Amino acid sequence: ISMQFNSIIMAMAGAERIFKLMDEVPEKDEGTVTLVNVTETDGKIAECDHVTGSWAWKVYKEGSTEPTYIPQKGDLVMEDVDFGYTDEKIVLHDVTMVAEAGQKIADVVWDTTFTVTKGLEYYQMQVLTETYEKIDMYLLRVDQSQGLDIRAATSGNANPPTWVRQVPSEMAAHMDSPEKPVYALVNADFCENRLPIRPRGPHHADGKIIVSSYSIDPKLPQQALSFVGVTYEGKMVIAPNVEYQDTKKSLKECTGAGVILLMNSEIQGGYVTDPARDPRTAIGYTSDNIVWILAVDGRHKGTEGMTYMEMAEIFRALGCQAAVNLDGGGSTQMLVRDPQTDEIEMRNWPSDPTAGFGGRERPRLNGWVIMKR
Repeated sequence: ISMQFNSIIMAMAGAERIFKLMDEVPEKDEGTVTLVNVTETDGKIAECDHVTGSWAWKVYKEGSTEPTYIPQKGDLVMEDVDFGYTDEKIVLHDVTMVAEAGQKIADVVWDTTFTVTKGLEYYQMQVLTETYEKIDMYLLRVDQSQGLDIRAATSGNANPPTWVRQVPSEMAAHMDSPEKPVYALVNADFCENRLPIRPRGPHHADGKIIVSSYSIDPKLPQQALSFVGVTYEGKMVIAPNVEYQDTKKSLKECTGAGVILLMNSEIQGGYVTDPARDPRTAIGYTSDNIVWILAVDGRHKGTEGMTYMEMAEIFRALGCQAAVNLDGGGSTQMLVRDPQTDEIEMRNWPSDPTAGFGGRERPRLNGWVIMKR
């Protein structure tokens, strides 16, 4: 039923945009130029009714019934471009990119967005990349200045140092209350699966340091590399694991993390260049302390997921100073409170079980939760 509600809400959001577009005064097309697919053989250009990757401007000159084809040439250059639906709501910041003539960057198949509560925006979209990779992504934009807290979540059944896994919906219910409702939750750190189980990185919750060390496994080199923290002043911090001991006393909330994608607004090297596609969860923040959280589906429904580099480029386009990868795969799970039903619902489609259609919650040790302060 909850999935049906989600479909209805997304349809309503899309319908609203369509009706607004229908109300616009139509533009009068007085031009005689059309962009068409073409092939070129021995210097002769011919129009095609299928995708060729080559384009030309189809022009009818005055007094002529035969079109002239002018090959599309030149690159598209964007430097420090901002994008938003309104001047008051800029979504992308300082986008810089170059596209060659005829090159497809990505097609947005569909998208939807809604306000969860004041200060918390939800975005969902499906895109096709230039290599025709389908990507389903889910984004949260968090403005903590609007009375919101970002806190480290733990299993309601855990009593550290004894850790117990719990599915995210139960983790959210454990922290939820009428006075301080939970608005969203995502998975956080990787798990140490050898007994005794524990998060691979540190864990602070509401000022209490529960774990202050790393469990490093050479067989899993992309885990336990970093940490995400929130200071007592509410400022988010992302840094390598070697900086944790000097920083830990300033962190009210903290979990371990993996590959750092972005630092000082620059895309990092190393594992970021790994071309593997997987379901992913990542988190980043801007200079004015806006936090962005990204979840990406994969391993099912014709989508394999996203690369580290693609995530890094997204966070840079969002204006983030720093961003880091969290646990992914079947652990990638984003729950958001539906503003219409007031129910906390899974928004993405987890890849568990691996051999199947997916959609099952995977128990985790911790997460990041957005709740009322």
